[in-house]
Order: sequence, then C-alpha cells, then structure tokens
Amino acid sequence: LDTDIDVDRIASLIDRIPSLGQRATLWGELAIRYWRASRESKLRQCVTERIVPLLADIGQEGASYFATILQAVAPALYYSHRETAFEHIARLPAHLQDSCFTQIVYSILRKLSASDPYELIPGQLYQLSYSDILDICALLERIKEDVSVYYFIHVVTDTVAAKRNRDKYTLSQRINVADRFSAILQQKFPAPGGIQHDG
Repeated sequence: LDTDIDVDRIASLIDRIPSLGQRATLWGELAIRYWRASRESKLRQCVTERIVPLLADIGQEGASYFATILQAVAPALYYSHRETAFEHIARLPAHLQDSCFTQIVYSILRKLSASDPYELIPGQLYQLSYSDILDICALLERIKEDVSVYYFIHVVTDTVAAKRNRDKYTLSQRINVADRFSAILQQKFPAPGGIQHDG
C-alpha cells in the first residue's frame, strides 16, 4: 500500500461490502498496520476519511451495533487522535468503555490488531518502550474493572522487572512507573461495589 492507486484498490474492494460495520472494521485493521509501519499521515487519513464517517452512519443503526464496532476500531481511533477516540468511547456505557480501553491496551502490548493470531504464553514479556508504559498507565486510570487493571499492572511489572530489560529502563523511569502504579492501585482498590477489605 505504497501509492494512492493501491489504497484506491483496497477501498473499492472494501466498499463492495454491504455491512458498514465490516467496512469500518477492515479500515481499522489497515489503520493498525499503518501505525505499526510508523506511517502516521496514512493512519490519520484512514481514520478521518474512512472510519469516522462510517461510525457516524453506524450510530444511526442502533446503540448496540455502534458499541460493537467502536470496540473493534478503538485502537485505530486512539493512535490517530486520542481525544477524539475518548469522545467516541464516552458515548458508551461504563462497561463497554472498559472494553474499548482494554482493546487499546492489548494493542499496545502486542503491537497487533485484535484479529491477528496471537499465542498467549504464561509469563509472557512484552516489547514496551517507556512511552508505551506511560500510555498504558493513562489508560488504566480510565478503566473501572479492577480485574483488568490488576492484570495489566501485573504483566507490565513483570516486563519492567525482567532481567533482560535491566538496561532498558533508567532508575528514574522505574521509580516513576512504580509510583504511577501505586497511585492507580490506591484509586482503584477496593473497587466500589466489590468486596471491601484491607490489602
């Protein structure tokens, strides 16, 4: 997809699909591939010219269908423009907002789209930059489900603490991540409406 002709060919194929949701999802897949290739201008073009207009049309077909498709394209929206993504996600009920934020975090961890095959291995470590970790921290502050928050803190902590990453993060970065996680845990636990206990 190096030329406008390539994109036009893909667009003509996607536009033949009757389902607006399937179209948006496929454009979301393409947007993630642009993100992985660090082609930010193409990513933004894909989102603003293709995905956002489709979401506007999908929103007229019903809240449930809109929520399903928004969860699928949430990572693409986020990588294009975070505040715009958050505005769309804010239209959903709280538990569905969590699903969107969770999809974004998984995308940051795995560097893949939701449809890409992925084998989850116990003790899995991830290729995370310090900026990636800060982005995850900011997303965890928005997630209300304590199970998801705990899981993501656990896997990121394992990655940062891994022996092979001892030279990847500076001491000040490690301290900052620990402080951010500590603040998130104090904010999220115990979860309102859950089991109230100390520690």
